[in-house]
Amino acid sequence: MTMLLYGQILKNCETLSKNQKERILKNYLKGLSICLAKLKMNLESYYKNKIDSCADDEKEAQERKFSRIASDVFKISFPLVLENMALENIGTEKLKIILSEAFENRQDFSDFENLVITFLCADLGLKDGLKYIRKFANMTTTRSMLTITYFKLQFYYKFCYFPNSMDNELRSLILDVHSKVYKGKYSPSLCFKNSNNPKSKGMEKLKRQKREAQ
Repeated sequence: MTMLLYGQILKNCETLSKNQKERILKNYLKGLSICLAKLKMNLESYYKNKIDSCADDEKEAQERKFSRIASDVFKISFPLVLENMALENIGTEKLKIILSEAFENRQDFSDFENLVITFLCADLGLKDGLKYIRKFANMTTTRSMLTITYFKLQFYYKFCYFPNSMDNELRSLILDVHSKVYKGKYSPSLCFKNSNNPKSKGMEKLKRQKREAQ
């Protein structure tokens, strides 16, 4: 609740100076990082109590189950939920300049904070939204952040979030991020493993999938 109220101040207070809004935005992003850490701690505590209450012969199976859940929830689901919360809370065209400048001056941001500011810029339809995403994808080496980026790009593409004139750039970015997730390769599920030009084949496949979905 405190984070939401803080965000509303940033979003709606017209009397704040530019410097004040920049400072509030940085504090807001730090607050989201704290929320992420608290969500992780709460889930860990819940499963620890659950595992401790199990019979000894069930504990190992429960620990494996928790490990699988934690991998997706901690690294993918929680960051996505908080990024979408930030969009609902502070997403407004009035902050476009503040957000774009925050992206350009992001040296002291964590990987998660960079993710949030990047997709706030993209979700609000900033002119260079895809360039911001490419910069972020080139900068980060964290697989979970790249995986989230891949999911977001697929959403943008399938739901025509950007103008059709940007489709080619978007397809290229989807495949570049996907390749980085798989450390320079493409997953077998994309069906161009043995192609001489896998990216070109991937571009064709994405184009065909969108055409068939329309």
